[in-house]
Amino acid sequence: AGRVSYNSAVQSGGVVYAQSSESNSIIDNVGSIESNTAAHGGVAYVLTTSANNGDLTISNVLGSVAYNSAEFSGGVAFSLGGGVRLEHVGGSVASNKAQVGGVFFLESRGGEQPRSADEQRTTGRFGAQVRYVDGDVSQNAARLHGGVVYSNARDNGVEIAYIGGNVTANAALSGGVVYATWGGASIHDLGGDLSYNTLFGDALFEYQYVQALGNYEYFPVSDSFGGVAFSRFGHVDIYVVKGSIEGNSAGSAGIGGVAYAFSGDVTIRDVEGRISLNTGVLGSIAYGANIEVHTVGGDISYNTGSALHTKGRYNGLLAFGNSENFENGNVLVSNVGGSILANVCVTPDFGAFSRFFESWDNYARADFFLNGGLASGHDVTIDTVGGDISYNACGAGVAFALSTGRIRNVGGDIAHNQSSYAGGVMLGFDEATIEGAGHIAYNSAPVGGVLASYSVARIANVGDVVGNTAYYNDEGRGSTQGSGGVIFAHDRAEIRSCGAIEHNTADQGGVIFSRGAALISHVEGDVAFNHARWRGGVVDAAVEGLVLVEYVGGGLLYNSAAVGGVIAAVDRYEGSHGGVVLRYVTGDIAHNSADGGQLGKGGVVAAFASVLVDGVGSIHRNFAVVYGGAFLSLDGDLTVRNVGGDVSYNVAFYGGFAYAEGNVRIEAVLGNVAYNSTLRTLLGSGTGGVACSPFGDVSIHVVGGDVWGNSSGFGGVAYAGGDVSLRDIHGSVSDNLASEGGGVIFSGLVLRGPGGVGKTEIANVGGHIARNQANRFGAVVMSGTSVSITDVYGAIEKNSSVGPIVQGYGSLTVYNVGGVVFNATEFGGVFDCATAGPPGASGSVGYVAGGEAGKNAEGGLQSRAGAAGLARGF
Repeated sequence: AGRVSYNSAVQSGGVVYAQSSESNSIIDNVGSIESNTAAHGGVAYVLTTSANNGDLTISNVLGSVAYNSAEFSGGVAFSLGGGVRLEHVGGSVASNKAQVGGVFFLESRGGEQPRSADEQRTTGRFGAQVRYVDGDVSQNAARLHGGVVYSNARDNGVEIAYIGGNVTANAALSGGVVYATWGGASIHDLGGDLSYNTLFGDALFEYQYVQALGNYEYFPVSDSFGGVAFSRFGHVDIYVVKGSIEGNSAGSAGIGGVAYAFSGDVTIRDVEGRISLNTGVLGSIAYGANIEVHTVGGDISYNTGSALHTKGRYNGLLAFGNSENFENGNVLVSNVGGSILANVCVTPDFGAFSRFFESWDNYARADFFLNGGLASGHDVTIDTVGGDISYNACGAGVAFALSTGRIRNVGGDIAHNQSSYAGGVMLGFDEATIEGAGHIAYNSAPVGGVLASYSVARIANVGDVVGNTAYYNDEGRGSTQGSGGVIFAHDRAEIRSCGAIEHNTADQGGVIFSRGAALISHVEGDVAFNHARWRGGVVDAAVEGLVLVEYVGGGLLYNSAAVGGVIAAVDRYEGSHGGVVLRYVTGDIAHNSADGGQLGKGGVVAAFASVLVDGVGSIHRNFAVVYGGAFLSLDGDLTVRNVGGDVSYNVAFYGGFAYAEGNVRIEAVLGNVAYNSTLRTLLGSGTGGVACSPFGDVSIHVVGGDVWGNSSGFGGVAYAGGDVSLRDIHGSVSDNLASEGGGVIFSGLVLRGPGGVGKTEIANVGGHIARNQANRFGAVVMSGTSVSITDVYGAIEKNSSVGPIVQGYGSLTVYNVGGVVFNATEFGGVFDCATAGPPGASGSVGYVAGGEAGKNAEGGLQSRAGAAGLARGF
C-alpha cells in the first residue's frame, strides 16, 4: 500500500481492529502511516486471550509513522493481551499522541504471573518493540504515562533499539519515552542522541503520616518518574548510544531525569558522547535499586538533582513516599572518557510551600542536602575518569555513600567541588577513599572539605592537595562544624603518596580532623601554609591523639593554628592513649606557629601524649605564645633526634623549642642549637630557651655545631624540674643568656627547693663554655643538687653573673677542662656548691685538671668582689 493516513474511528482502531485468539495481525510494506485517529489505538487495536498469538507487527514502512493520535490510549496501537512491534521504518516515528502511550499502549494478558526483573532481562523477550527506525523517534507525547510506549504487560519488557537518528523531545507525565509497569525497559543502539525527553508533572500535596516527625503533615508527592524510561518492577537498560544523553528532564518535581527503576536496576553504558544537562529533583540521570554507568566517551556534566540516586529511606522522605524500601543500593560509575563536571542537587522551593513546611523546614532541607551531586547509594564507586571531577555540589559534593565510597583512577584533578553538609567530594559513612588522581584542590564543606567518614577516610596517589577548606556554616551542625579542611574521619584518616599539601584551612584540622588516628605519608613536596582557627594547622587528632607524619620530601612550613601549628593530638579522655610520630622530613620544619593568644601551644606539635621527632631537616623560626615554640607534650615524653640542620630561632614563653611535662630528649643535631628563646612579657621572661620540663629531665646530646645565643628568664638553654644533661657538643656552649638564673642550665629547684633534685651534667664539649650570662645566679649552671663539668676542650671563660658562675647545692666535679679564665661575678666564686644542701652534701669541688686555671677578672682565682675563691671548699 501507499500512504495509510487520515483514517479514524470513534471507538477503537483508526485503521485496524482485530480480536483473535489464534492469529497475529500485520501491517507491512506501506509508504507512511500518518494522521490516523481513534479513542483507543489511532492506527490499530488488537485484542487476544491467547498466550502465544494475537500480536501486532507494523513493519517495512517506507516513510514515517507520524501525527497519529488516540483520545485515550495508544496513539498508534493499542494491544490487550498481545505484543506490539514497530520495525523497519524508513523515516521517523514522530509526533504521535495519546493520553497514555503516545505510540503504543500494551495491557497484560489475563492470569499471567509476572517474571522477575532478572528473568525478563535474560530472556530477551519484549512485549513492545520500536526498532530499526532510520530517522528519529521524536516529539511523541502522552498526557499521562509513556510518551512513546506504555506497557502493563506482566511477563515482557519494552525495547526501543536500532534507531538511526535521535530519540528526542518525547514527553509525558511519567516515562517520557517508556513507561513499563511490570516489565523492564531496554533502549539501545541509537545512532544519534537520547535527548530532551521530558516530563511535565508538578508536585501533588498529600496529607500523610510522617514517621520521623511523629505527626501528619502535607508534603509533595510526585507523579513524574523517568524522563526517558520508567519501570516499576523491572530493570532499565540504556546502552550503545552513538550520540549524547542530554537535556532529559523529570520536570519541576519529578524523579529520574533519564531513568527510574522503582524495584529494579538501571544500567547506562557505551555512550560515545556526553551525559549532560539532565534534570530531576532526585536522580537527574538515574534512580533505581542499583545503578551502573560505564563507558562514556564524553563528560558527565551539568546534571541537576543528585544525578545517580539509589532508592531508599535513609533520611525521612528521601524516596518521596517509597516507604517500603529501606535499603539503598549501590552505584558504579566507570570508564568515563571526559570529566565529571558541575553535577548539582536541587533544593525544592520550600519558601513557596511555607504554610506546609513551617514545622519541619530544616528537616526537609536536610533531606535533600544529604545526597551526592553525582551519586548517592549504599556503596558508591567511581573508577577510571579521563578528565576532571570538578564543580559538583550537593549535601556531599560528588558522592554520598551509606557504607563505602571510592573514587579512583582519575586522570585529571578533583577540584572546586562543594558540600552543604559533609564531604566536599564524598561522604562515606564506613569508608571514603580517593586513590589515583591529579590535584585535589579547592574543594569545600562544613565538615571534611574533600572527604568525610564516620569510620575511615583515605587519599592516596594524587597530585597536590591544595586550597581545600572546611568552613563554618551559620546553620550549625554541632561540634564537628568546620572540621577537616581535607578529611574528617571518626576512626582513621590517611593521606599517602601525594605532591604538596598546601593552603588548606579549617576551624579544626586544616588538613585532617580525626577522632582516632591520622597518617600523612610520602609527600613529595612541602606541607605548607595550612591553617586552622583552633587546633591543628595540618592535623587535629581530637580524641585518641594517634598521629604519624612521615616521609615528607619538602618541609613543614608556615602552618598555623591556635594550638598545634602543624599537629594537635589532644588526648583528653580517660583511658585513651595517644602518640605523635613526626619523622623523615627532608626539608626544614620552619615558620610554623601556634598564635592563639593564651591558647597558643605547640608551634609545630601540641599533644597530650608522647612525641617523637626523628630524621628531619633544620627546625627553625617556629613560634607559640605560651608552651613549646616547636614541640609540646603535656602528658608524656618528648624526643627530637637526628636533625639534619640547626635547631634555631624557635620562640615560646615556656620552652622556646620544646616543652614537656615528661622528659625532653634532644639527640643528634647536625648543626647548631642557636638563638632559641622565650618571650619577655609582663609575667616575666619564661623558662627554658631551648627545652623546658618542669616535672621531668632534659637531655641535649650530640650536637654537631655550637649551643649558643639561646635565652630565657630561667635556663637560657634548658630548664628542668629533674636532671639536665648537656654532652657531646662538637662546638662551643656560648653566648646563652638568662635574665634571672641559669644562663645555660637551670635544674631541679622548681620541685623541692635547694637540695631537692636536679643533677646537672656538662660533658664532652669540643669548644669553649664562654660568654654565657645570668642577671642573677649561675651564668652557666644553677642546679638543685650536684654539678659535673668534664672533658671540655676549651676553657670556661668570660661567663658573667651577679652570683656564682656555677651555682649548685650538692657535690661539684670539674674535670679535664681547658681552663677557667676571665669569668666575672659580683659575689661568690666561679663555682659555688657549698650552700646548705641535704644531709651529707660536702659542697666541695673534685679537682680541676687538664688545663691551666688562668686569671679570673680582678681577683686571680677569686671573684670580682674578692669575697671567695675559685670555688667554695676548693
